[in-house]
Amino acid sequence: MRLATIVALLLLIPATTALAGGPLCAPGYYSPNGEEPCYPCEVGEYSDTFGALSCQPCEAGKFANTTGSEQCQDCPAGTYAPTLGSAECTVCPDGSIAPSPGSQVCEPCPPGTTSDESHTECVTTPTPREPSTWGMLKSRYGKAAANHVAPEILARVVTSL
Repeated sequence: MRLATIVALLLLIPATTALAGGPLCAPGYYSPNGEEPCYPCEVGEYSDTFGALSCQPCEAGKFANTTGSEQCQDCPAGTYAPTLGSAECTVCPDGSIAPSPGSQVCEPCPPGTTSDESHTECVTTPTPREPSTWGMLKSRYGKAAANHVAPEILARVVTSL
């Protein structure tokens, strides 16, 4: 046979069929010989090839939260995965950030700053303020009472606090 004929015949063989054995395991699955019966990769692992003999752990900064994963995903910004084989990412602790996806660690915020709600930026630490009159009443008597106080009573209550 000529080489072109052999190549053409090989292209007709389905990608999931081994040349000498049974069907190969699909990506996300593995077996000791790479052929059926196949087993799904565990959470925190992946297989991106046909006929895998084993699954690989996700790199630090990535995760796979389902069985049978063909690839690992980057941890979203604001989260991190410090070790191999993560099934999930962890939100950075307050005062630290992960500004971009795929973080392995969180970066501490400089002094005088803290992390924003999404843990992707450091922001100036707010300074405590004097509570408002309404806020003082709310904390002492409850929201409903604070909403229904006449202005002249409000003035007397505030001076007595």
